[in-house]
Amino acid sequence: MKTVHVTLTEEMKKKLASSLGFNVEAAFKYVPRAFRENDIPKDLWPVFTLTSKDGIEISELEDSMGEVVLDRSSKVSTMKINTGTQRIQTLEIGIASVTRFPLNDGTLITFDKEKGLLTVGEEERKGATVRDFIRYLSPVLQLELQNAINERKELTPEELAGLE
Repeated sequence: MKTVHVTLTEEMKKKLASSLGFNVEAAFKYVPRAFRENDIPKDLWPVFTLTSKDGIEISELEDSMGEVVLDRSSKVSTMKINTGTQRIQTLEIGIASVTRFPLNDGTLITFDKEKGLLTVGEEERKGATVRDFIRYLSPVLQLELQNAINERKELTPEELAGLE
């Protein structure tokens, strides 16, 4: 079978965004909405390098989000939800690196999963994991990053321009 490549315009990609496949191995840059939507200068934007989960991983993690438990004696069912665990698993899979992530006191954090290096201000921590970095993220930002990983939310060419 002959392989055919097609060229989609940016407008076509936007219209087809939820119906296009993606290269699972390819990393992508992401900047939290608060920085992009509030006129924050680009040189202050934290840049997350993320990798998306493939379609099977997404479905399997959704399955692990919760379970219904039936008490046969009382015939009462309860829903046990594990959304925090699922969110952490997604972030551990998806966060590859982070540059210029600011804390509320102005300290900047840099993280590199491959090197196992977490830098908080001037302090370097070798052997760090994604979980060590996640400790610095608010639940709101964790959810945003989880959605970005699951939905492979890529920045526009304008947003990407000038980012490291």
